[in-house]
Amino acid sequence: MNVKEVSAFLGLETSVIYNKCSKGELPCFRIGKLYKFRRSELLQWMEQKGEGSERDVDDYVNRYLQKNILRG
Repeated sequence: MNVKEVSAFLGLETSVIYNKCSKGELPCFRIGKLYKFRRSELLQWMEQKGEGSERDVDDYVNRYLQKNILRG
């Protein structure tokens, strides 16, 4: 899968996907400059995230801002 497909799959903005990849928070690999993803690894990652007691604050804030874009 590519970044756009993962963005739609996870319901996150592409910038968040790139950020999580650069921090090593999302399972991915690179082919040249492109990030690529295996669906099976993403599903496993999602299951592990669901097992945690609470989401961390950064994930909560990112999801909130994506849904409620603040305009100045």
